[in-house]
Amino acid sequence: MKQKITGIRKHILAKRKNYMVLGRIYDQKLLGALYALGDAFVICSAWENFPTTCIEAQCCGTPVCGFDRCGTKETALNEAVFKECGLKDTFAVYGDTKALEGIVQTLLSGVIDKKKLSRAAKGRYAKQKMYKAYLGIYKEIMKGQQ
Repeated sequence: MKQKITGIRKHILAKRKNYMVLGRIYDQKLLGALYALGDAFVICSAWENFPTTCIEAQCCGTPVCGFDRCGTKETALNEAVFKECGLKDTFAVYGDTKALEGIVQTLLSGVIDKKKLSRAAKGRYAKQKMYKAYLGIYKEIMKGQQ
């Protein structure tokens, strides 16, 4: 599956040999296996609401880092897993690439217990738990409209 890469991404990636453009993955088992292979999931979006990619990566045991922008940080399990590894946070101020590089280097050193991260993420984002939370919000909204 080839994907066309243009502009500055093409220029940057042409210098590197340690990447593959996979395109969209439709097979959920394959997607989970790919997430689990990662040492870190880096999200550098300028705007995200509540990115499920971050949740998926953590459920597969891969720590998430990136820029503290919009809803990305809210998905991370920093307090549950990262403090014991000496990491204060896995999100840098938006645009601070040096700080983000330091976070990535720390994560690449293998300080995260991937099994513990996966258990914590699955506990926090379990389907039934999320369903109840959304239902509670919905009920609160409906009370206010009566």
